Amino acid sequence: MAWHALYVMPRSEKKVGKQIKMLHPGIEVCVPVQQQYRQWHDRKKLVEVVLFDSYVFVGLYPADRNKVFDVGNVLRYVHYEGRPAVLSRQEIAAIHQLGSAEYPVEIVTGPMATGDPIEITSGKLKGLYGYVLAMNGTARVLVSIPSLGCFAKVELPRGELRRVGG
Repeated sequence: MAWHALYVMPRSEKKVGKQIKMLHPGIEVCVPVQQQYRQWHDRKKLVEVVLFDSYVFVGLYPADRNKVFDVGNVLRYVHYEGRPAVLSRQEIAAIHQLGSAEYPVEIVTGPMATGDPIEITSGKLKGLYGYVLAMNGTARVLVSIPSLGCFAKVELPRGELRRVGG
């Protein structure tokens, strides 16, 4: 079984995930979400936010690759560097952990900024590795998901981090 990322129509991630689970129970599905506060001009509300816009992660066998297209709103498999993105077990575990983080997570793509490599040593993201982007009262950290060429940006208390390497 291999894990892949599907590119789906915007704002249909949870619906696609539910439909794949219902139609094809042998395919594992991951749509990481997080409860986050959103501010409107007149109020602040706790809402469920999909962490990876337009992505649904599926664990499947090669024979089942085309079954995901039975579900509406699936556009294609995500490619990275010219090949279909295949995610490792560690990356899928990190994606699952990001959904349970107690701090707001934001996914960003693009080149990684330079900084110290770190390990998150406590909290729900314990065991993940990343790089420090900025330090103030808290540390802004990037956690890498190399197979997709993207990163999760999360702000954590300094006490939850440990510098690794030199």
